[in-house]
Amino acid sequence: MGESAKAVVALVMIVGMFGSALSWMMDDSTLGARLGFPAAALGSLGVLIWSLTRKDRAPDLLRGVTRPYFERDGFCFAIVPATTDRSARLDIYYQNRYERPCRAQVVLNPSQQFFLNRRPVGSFRVEVECEGGAFGVISMPWGIPAPFQGQIQSFDVAAHVEYPGRRGRLLRYQDGLHVGKARKTVWSGVLTVAAATGGMIVLSKPALVKLRLPSDVDESVPEDAPLINQTLWRPGDAADGKAGSTLKPSLRDDLLVSDGPDGRTS
Repeated sequence: MGESAKAVVALVMIVGMFGSALSWMMDDSTLGARLGFPAAALGSLGVLIWSLTRKDRAPDLLRGVTRPYFERDGFCFAIVPATTDRSARLDIYYQNRYERPCRAQVVLNPSQQFFLNRRPVGSFRVEVECEGGAFGVISMPWGIPAPFQGQIQSFDVAAHVEYPGRRGRLLRYQDGLHVGKARKTVWSGVLTVAAATGGMIVLSKPALVKLRLPSDVDESVPEDAPLINQTLWRPGDAADGKAGSTLKPSLRDDLLVSDGPDGRTS
């Protein structure tokens, strides 16, 4: 059950509780109101308890990277800047909530500033095919101009997701922060990953993420710099959560704030 659905159920429960109190306090209330409001409150409470206590069929390994994380149509992902020596990279950790494979395109654009300009810190589009329930990471080299290193930068985030063979069963019930839709582009034909820094891509109602850009790193990326996609866990592997615990704690420190599409801090 999504967070919006839980909010609706919680609202029904509150209305049912207040309605129950008023209906039994008022002498002219009907029998239907006296029975209906308590039934709605108890039923909503039961649904909330069920949604919060049901057991996932797959571990939520993204929780070992950061909370909250983003989601589009069952494809969840977290955006983490990192460094190796003097080389910066942008890591996108991802996990599929459904049992069948999906194809996703994740897009990051630097947010517009006060005068509607954007800092030249790179726009990203990454494509990935994710197995059902699988958890993985894409690591992209990143050249950051010296004047912006160490500063806080906002990015607009959106994604396009599709399931070629339908979604199948839901394996994880915890959803992420909803992101808007990115305009679908032609798939590159590379089955695992294809990514690039380049021009702006049109986004519809993007979410917002604020990152602290790495410091003391190279400003440019070599043409032969590798772009790596790794599947760290898939259904059938040991579900002990160790995949998330192997991440360096410093990676999470660079993810400052994740905002919803309306700009409110979550």
